[in-house]
Amino acid sequence: MKIIGYLFIAILILFAYVWKESKLTQFSIELERLKTERECLVGERERLLGILSVEASVVEMERKALQLGLVFPSRDDIVEVWHR
Repeated sequence: MKIIGYLFIAILILFAYVWKESKLTQFSIELERLKTERECLVGERERLLGILSVEASVVEMERKALQLGLVFPSRDDIVEVWHR
């Protein structure tokens, strides 16, 4: 009878260990997913900040062109002339 009790306790301990390891594996997988998602969001943020800085500089170029009395039909023309 004692042997059955010890065997039951050993199986219970083994089950708890396997369950704990599976939880740790799930947490590790979730952590990697979150790291990847964070990297994507940081990349997207950098891209959006780049677009914002370009748009802001185009607005400044338009303002400077108007101050100089230059008129351009489109923003692309302003950028093209500005970077010559």
